[in-house]
Amino acid sequence: FLEAIRKDTPLNSPIHVANYSNHLCHLGNMAQDAGKTLEIDPKTGKVTNHDKAMMAWGREYEEGWAPKLS
Repeated sequence: FLEAIRKDTPLNSPIHVANYSNHLCHLGNMAQDAGKTLEIDPKTGKVTNHDKAMMAWGREYEEGWAPKLS
């Protein structure tokens, strides 16, 4: 990925595939921290059955520092 940014070399796989892999790792960590199997909404990818696990979904930012998606 970094080589693609720095040297404009092609990626080995589409970036959305890496996103799925990364998301699964995060969900696995959230499930281990929660100590139970989590139910995931297939449309959003968010946990639907455990509020404590969802606390790991995001974070609080200082005013003016929250990332903005456009």
